[in-house]
Amino acid sequence: GEEPALRAVEVQVQKRETERQLQARINSYAYISQKEEEEQWKDLKVHLQESDVAYRLWDKLMAPSTDPHPTKDAKERSYLSRLDYLHTFVPAIGGAAVGSEAAPSGDKAQAPSQPQVQATAEGVSDAAKVAFPNAMKALFSQHSVCSMANVRQWLQDPKGGGNSAAREAATLTDQALNSMVLELSGLPLACIRRMYVLKATGKPEQDGLRKIVVDLLQDKESLKRHDIMEAANHQNLPVTDTLYNKVVKDLCVSRNQAWTLKFGADMP
Repeated sequence: GEEPALRAVEVQVQKRETERQLQARINSYAYISQKEEEEQWKDLKVHLQESDVAYRLWDKLMAPSTDPHPTKDAKERSYLSRLDYLHTFVPAIGGAAVGSEAAPSGDKAQAPSQPQVQATAEGVSDAAKVAFPNAMKALFSQHSVCSMANVRQWLQDPKGGGNSAAREAATLTDQALNSMVLELSGLPLACIRRMYVLKATGKPEQDGLRKIVVDLLQDKESLKRHDIMEAANHQNLPVTDTLYNKVVKDLCVSRNQAWTLKFGADMP
């Protein structure tokens, strides 16, 4: 019979990687990107605080009253808002205590708020309490969005707004310093995703749109121009391109064709 025809076969021998080469390949951008693409992601649905799903979950958390003759005080406690309910467990996150702004006069009425004030100012001198608001006003006059790290850096830097008295606050725990920023700074601040945001600048021509943008950012991580303009039109607020750019760029950065809240202040 005929012998099978011979054909050339080309082979390649891959040289074995050294440990250094292997580590370099694992740390490379291409390798990391490949691994991220291979990961299985699960799409999650976001339900805002005013959605039907949020209300249904909230109802499950609230147990029905078993008292056939509840007192007036018990009735008021049973109608706590979600923010007030959160404040009961985490004061630094929940915001002001229930009734703190409109509490009746008298020693008995003021008693519940005293532990919160003492906890906020614990560990700092009277001089620090006086200097702290001025330091915060100086900081937020230059930066509209700041992280807690920005606040500490500002207080510790003698070239910034801090001084020997205000620097005491920089040594506080995160919870205590957070309370001081929100309660003792004397500024209209909102805490959005761990960022302190100046809600008003005292400029009427800008603060209307600024309030709209801040309110939207509290509910959404990213905004489109359409979202902002629609909310402004709903409030009959005229918005020029100059006003839009001034306010939005002061609070946000552009990412993936959308506006997201700044991740703190760019401080040296």
